[in-house]
Amino acid sequence: VQDKLMCQFGPKVRRQTVFVKLKPPGPSSMRIFGKTCQRVTTCGPACGSAGPGPITGAARRLASSLQSTSTGSLPDYGTQIVDPYRLLEDDLNGIYEDIRSELERNTNQPELNTIATYYFDGQGKALRPMVAILMAKAVNYHVYGENSAILPSQRQVAMISEMIHSASLIHDDVIDQSDFRRGKPSVNVLWNHKKVAMAGDFIL
Repeated sequence: VQDKLMCQFGPKVRRQTVFVKLKPPGPSSMRIFGKTCQRVTTCGPACGSAGPGPITGAARRLASSLQSTSTGSLPDYGTQIVDPYRLLEDDLNGIYEDIRSELERNTNQPELNTIATYYFDGQGKALRPMVAILMAKAVNYHVYGENSAILPSQRQVAMISEMIHSASLIHDDVIDQSDFRRGKPSVNVLWNHKKVAMAGDFIL
């Protein structure tokens, strides 16, 4: 499939333009070539006759950008599988303890704190904190390099993401009346629905 990106006709000249030919993914998924625009019959006598002119600046920049991002220029990372949890082991360590401490500091009701921290026992996958910390390291790379550390505010985002998720699980247990979650009795089995719903709201 050929998609014409740009072809500008001046009043007196015909110019070169750029086409992009897209193919299925492979070593040569993008190919860039130039082609001269032909004179149109509706041009009229005012056009005159002139040879092909240079590619416009916008077309040149576009061609250069497409060349630099072609699949052939991407680095080869091989087939090694990286475990993100092992990669972020130090950053994820203690995140559930920090969440429990945060909830405990914000209530003087022991039962409310017990319900709210019930699912923060470290048995979850911590998928959301992992994604948040990975993103934090990615945006910090230009400052700290390979040993990029996350900022306290970025760690708080990771904690908040897990707190929102766990609050939704608590509310979901009330709605679905589940009996078990994560291999243990769900919160709505151990406490009444009103207390459980309030605990979910408290986490949020």
